[in-house]
Amino acid sequence: MTQVSSPTSAGRALALPDAPGAGLPPAARYAVGLVGVVVTLLLQLAVEPFIQQETPFLLFFAPILLTAWTAGLRPAIAATLLAAVLANYFFLGARGAFILDDTGVWLALAVFIAEGALFSALVAALHQARQRAEAARHQAEAGQERMAFLADVSTALSGSTDVARALPAVAARAVPTLADWCALAVRFDEGGPQRFAAGAPPPPPHGGAPPPAPALEAHMDALLADDAPAPDSAPGRAALVLPIAVREGRVGALALARHAGGFGPDDLALAEEVARRVANAIEAVLLFRASQQLNVELERRVQERTREVEAALNELRAANARLELSNRELEQFAYVASHDLQEPLRKIQAFGDRLKIKAAPQLSDDARDYLARMQSAAGRMQTLINDLLAFSRVTSKAQPFVPVDLGQVAREVVADLEARIEQTGGRVELGLLPTVMADPLQMRQLFQNLLGNALKFHRAGVPPVVRVSGEVTAALPPATQAVLTPEPYCRIAVADNGIGFDPKYGDRIFNVFQRLHGRGQYEGSGVGLAICRKIVERHAGTIAADSVPGEGTTFIVMLPIRQGQPALPERAAPPDPAQVAPGGQP
Repeated sequence: MTQVSSPTSAGRALALPDAPGAGLPPAARYAVGLVGVVVTLLLQLAVEPFIQQETPFLLFFAPILLTAWTAGLRPAIAATLLAAVLANYFFLGARGAFILDDTGVWLALAVFIAEGALFSALVAALHQARQRAEAARHQAEAGQERMAFLADVSTALSGSTDVARALPAVAARAVPTLADWCALAVRFDEGGPQRFAAGAPPPPPHGGAPPPAPALEAHMDALLADDAPAPDSAPGRAALVLPIAVREGRVGALALARHAGGFGPDDLALAEEVARRVANAIEAVLLFRASQQLNVELERRVQERTREVEAALNELRAANARLELSNRELEQFAYVASHDLQEPLRKIQAFGDRLKIKAAPQLSDDARDYLARMQSAAGRMQTLINDLLAFSRVTSKAQPFVPVDLGQVAREVVADLEARIEQTGGRVELGLLPTVMADPLQMRQLFQNLLGNALKFHRAGVPPVVRVSGEVTAALPPATQAVLTPEPYCRIAVADNGIGFDPKYGDRIFNVFQRLHGRGQYEGSGVGLAICRKIVERHAGTIAADSVPGEGTTFIVMLPIRQGQPALPERAAPPDPAQVAPGGQP
């Protein structure tokens, strides 16, 4: 145990009695008045031959007032009555006889007794008021001392996060303010408790002396070991053992002992406050240590998570780089392949036309049929190549985003499709369409493909009716909430009354070269809707189709009103095969 040197003088304020003579036995209090009156009588008898007194009562007021000051009001009144009897016997008449039939004597005695009682009451009240004022002063000084003591305890405990270094100062400060001996036992971790003591240990037990230090320390260990009840700490005892508890349980104990006298209610309250402040300081340290451990664990997890995220980002960057390289290679391949394929096709078509014109009379019917099939296949191949070029140009020939009036674009597309509309006997109804930030050429191609498909896939004998509508909305469909960010969007709907398709093919139709019908039923290469999806995705939007077989199809396009990212820059692309002359030279 750490022993801290400290003064051993108690120095504690004692409560003063409330009334004069409250600390004296009753017999002693009345003896004070008796002795005073008798001494005054003897003194008065001794000086009587030398001094002529007009009244024998004057000297008796001195012992009466002295008795009232030292012994209280009742002994002073008793002294007054005794003085009246002695004055009657020795001084008012013939010495040695009582005067009982003289009214003047009785009146003088009554006045003397009244004056003695009155002066005694005044002196006793004055003395009691003085005692109470003195007691109040002592109590105020004791209160200031206790407040200063608690302030010192708080300062010592709050001066450092290491409470173990502050506890010796707390124990030393408790002596002699609170006790003659103070001991603290505190357990900060799983190990044994740390002990601190100050003051002179209590002596071995004899009579009513406090228990020795080992017994108090055993009580402290019991409090820490099994959470046992604390020893009785009622006022009046000469030794106290108080638990020091935090929310998690007991972490220590405080022991106090006095060599003489017991602890009063104020002392017990002060000791409990010291134990509470020590507990608060220990709890703050435990919380600080726990927060440090949590910070270390949190930092470790953050570092692990950061490494995982960085690894994932590196992997994603590598995947994006591989994908970008693959896309560039595919675009390069598409340009080169289209160029290499178009040159033979031109020759096939050119020689087929010459053969048909110059040698048609010499050809048999079968030869002419073969020639027609060859030219038809070459035409389909040319269409596929052109569609493939259009698909690759969505990114390779992208233009910067500018404000685009979708209504104007739709009207221009309808004008371009006028011949097909007249041919099918259909009509296109255009609603209000907003202005968005987009690539104007690609918006035109988007409407061209969607309206062209709506007119192409119509039911036999039923004129096609295509309705185009648009609205600005912030409410996203459930299917797109995980893809689109919450911002204003333009919702474009292109609905027709055509043949429709099975909803299970709703995603397949947007793949390249995917057709749901044979070439004999409907023309096309199966690239148009794939181009539409690529255009929409470049604009950070979505496209979906809702269809009922035999009733029609509705295409829903979601495009942001504003583009959060700048438009894709136009990057260098291989030469356009359409601008390359035969032989590979531009």
